[in-house]
Amino acid sequence: MHDPVDETKKCLPNTNTEDREIVTRIVEGNSLLAALFLKQKCAKIFEYIKDTRLEDLDLQVDDLVSDFFIYLQENNWEKLRTFRFESRLQTWINVVASRYLLKKYASELKERSKTGAQLDSIPSFTDEGHHYSTVRFIVGVDAGELFPHSGIEGLYEIMEDWLERRPDHALVITDINRFHGVNEEFRVLNFENGLPVKHTFPSDRFMDAWDDSDYFMVMAKKKV
Repeated sequence: MHDPVDETKKCLPNTNTEDREIVTRIVEGNSLLAALFLKQKCAKIFEYIKDTRLEDLDLQVDDLVSDFFIYLQENNWEKLRTFRFESRLQTWINVVASRYLLKKYASELKERSKTGAQLDSIPSFTDEGHHYSTVRFIVGVDAGELFPHSGIEGLYEIMEDWLERRPDHALVITDINRFHGVNEEFRVLNFENGLPVKHTFPSDRFMDAWDDSDYFMVMAKKKV
């Protein structure tokens, strides 16, 4: 008795086989061939997407392959039938899979980077073995709680705090002064008249202003 999986593996096209033959077999009903092609011939594509586009999410390569396989299979391989053989099939899959998976996980990426950030997610800037030459944390704050106003503007800030929690400004955290694990001071850059100006705020005051954005934070990093 023949094992259908083994038989399909034997039929898996090699790099010398025309993409047209691969697509024809798949749209004619060989879904197992499609799964094997994605896992064996396109594994590096999905590894790249996971490591560079979806690195903040806890996903495995097999998760992405399964997601994309289901997408391709919809409506009798409708998307695959749009392939016009103007490039290699793997190149086409790279483009289509990147677009689809980024769209599919867009909301999760947004939520992960946007709200509820914890201080533990901000590493020490002096940690031994830190692998980034440039790390910046951009946070949303209520500027009125950090930069006091006088007169009518000051009264407006007080009323605003009574009525709602609303961030209205962005700062760049450059360092956190910690003493025995306790955050004592936040050092930040504030852009004033187009120029970066350094400020230092006590932890409780800074956290109160940051809380108004539900701890919005975006991390920008560059590997060395």
